[in-house]
Amino acid sequence: MFSSCCSSHVNIKREQAIKVKTQVDSVNKCEYTRREALEQLKRGNLYLYRDFENYIHAKDYFLNKYNIQISPATKYNRCAQMIMDSVIFEKFGNNILLLAKEEMDKIYADIRENQISNGAFLYAEKLPEYLGGIDSLYCDIYREIPQITNCTIDKDFPLFVNVCFTVDIDGNIKEPQIVTKLCPQIDSTIIKVIKNLPKKWEAALINRKPVPYQMTLNIDWKPKDVQNCIKK
Repeated sequence: MFSSCCSSHVNIKREQAIKVKTQVDSVNKCEYTRREALEQLKRGNLYLYRDFENYIHAKDYFLNKYNIQISPATKYNRCAQMIMDSVIFEKFGNNILLLAKEEMDKIYADIRENQISNGAFLYAEKLPEYLGGIDSLYCDIYREIPQITNCTIDKDFPLFVNVCFTVDIDGNIKEPQIVTKLCPQIDSTIIKVIKNLPKKWEAALINRKPVPYQMTLNIDWKPKDVQNCIKK
């Protein structure tokens, strides 16, 4: 009997400890995502945390019309979602989601699920290839931008740029666009570098035929990768 009472008491204390830890973790996570959201706003990035039926078309629509990125909604980004929503709704109106659904239904009615509004594909049987491969591509970028300077950003948060562009059927780069911004100096330089890459691309293939394809590159500055490229 005594043993049973002790065991029950231990289990209650354990459950209470787990509950307290969960609450602390939740508060800490909320605080981090809140700070991250404010930093992303400072960098010029807007995020809409929502789950859309057609994620590809929603992502294309919001990026092109509002320069807003789409990210799935989870319990971990609720605090960031509240901050971003307040900015987005104030800037574009409270009816932005309703308007978006109506417009997307019209814009993408005759566009395949794996295509975006400019006709470029986001899926192909053979992806575009940069001469020398992906390592050569990043090295050509890092040699032009070996480090991040003159950026007044909070370096507690990830230092990267997402850039998208279309590789057309002739292997040329079209419409490079910064998706995730870092700071104006780096962003503008990335666009120039992408437009003037020294090597050629091979086009994507579907049914053995070249098709326009939208690439998205995540460019960060890991010291090891950058130094290896500079040495080559």
